[in-house]
Amino acid sequence: MRKNIKKQGKIIGWISAGLLAVLGLSLGLIFGLRVSGHDNVAFSAEKTKLWDMITATPADTAHAVFINGFVGTSIVEKYLMENVKGKFSVDIIRSYKSTGHAPDEEEKVAKYNQQFLKGDVTKYANVIDKAMELSHMKSYFWFNDKKEMIRALTGSGNFSNNALLNAPSYKEVLYDVTNYEGIGRDLFCGGINATQQTKTTRLSQIYQANCAGFDIDKKETYQSGQNAIKVKSQFNDIVNLHQQNPKLKGAKGLLILSGDGGTEVIKEYLDQTAADNINLDVFVGNSPVGFKPILEKQMIADEKYSNRLNIIREHPRGSIEDDQGLIKNTTAKTHTKLYAWYNAQNELLAFWSGSANFTENGVKNNQSFREILLEMPLKNLNWKDELICKVVGAFKTKPSQRIQEFCR
Repeated sequence: MRKNIKKQGKIIGWISAGLLAVLGLSLGLIFGLRVSGHDNVAFSAEKTKLWDMITATPADTAHAVFINGFVGTSIVEKYLMENVKGKFSVDIIRSYKSTGHAPDEEEKVAKYNQQFLKGDVTKYANVIDKAMELSHMKSYFWFNDKKEMIRALTGSGNFSNNALLNAPSYKEVLYDVTNYEGIGRDLFCGGINATQQTKTTRLSQIYQANCAGFDIDKKETYQSGQNAIKVKSQFNDIVNLHQQNPKLKGAKGLLILSGDGGTEVIKEYLDQTAADNINLDVFVGNSPVGFKPILEKQMIADEKYSNRLNIIREHPRGSIEDDQGLIKNTTAKTHTKLYAWYNAQNELLAFWSGSANFTENGVKNNQSFREILLEMPLKNLNWKDELICKVVGAFKTKPSQRIQEFCR
């Protein structure tokens, strides 16, 4: 295995944002890193410091809008009282489930507004509770007083203590997509639509300023184009990518690192790609959602699947029965959602990442912007060495021989 898989306590490099700008992209990888301004991006394999990224607020910020599947009341209070301090307005949308919501949340937000803002309602903080499985995105946006977007982050990290303050290395990842081909704008516009906030007073003004002409169901209205962002039913795209994209004609395998992994989805992928003999390695590192132990045991024993399949599950077992012993019951290893295609020469052919786990709910939903996957540009960063293989290295179980060779 690579040295960079084994030694995770090491700072592994610096990349100049100026170089990224020359390449036409300012995409900052933010897993356990700290960014100082926009000059340098530091990649760290130490314990994550994603909180630094959330609190590194642009000086001209007038509004912040967070769209998150899960939002913790305690981190809302911390962010407002310690970082915002009445300097700009904040709208936080809880858009999937109520996990992390405390009964006194409204009281705490009201206390903040009274302490810092008195009667200045234009800068009030607001938590919008739409915990109706509308969007599982984890996206963060900052705007200036002209309502222009000045910063955008997205990835796997929810606005919670577990994701942003207490997560071990490689459990979460965020990406700075501020200048990545209009993706920040499309994520914001799609997220506001998906969470039914286009007519909320303050948000509607920001929406109108940024989303003129945007139609959530028409990709031709997206600034990011039709292929850079996958907004629904991503499973079909994942199955067909090696056939539809000429650059992937030589694909040998797909490596998936996911918080959750659905056994039935794994089986369906193998069935639909059998003629192309695509290998599949799945690392599941957060929870047993979608896990079917009997079916999975049958697949592992069936040569029809076993020659092409390897599944590693390292996460808390929870209440699920695992008589087959397929889960290594341990602390969660990763909540990332990474999809990496590679060829026989172990070259990375395509890399997708975002909010969608490899489960029925994650990649087979047909609701736009409930889940997102981004097609990451390969020419700008060495994703294989600097992220993908390091997440592989967070797992204790030895990977398959093909993944060892991929990460060698």
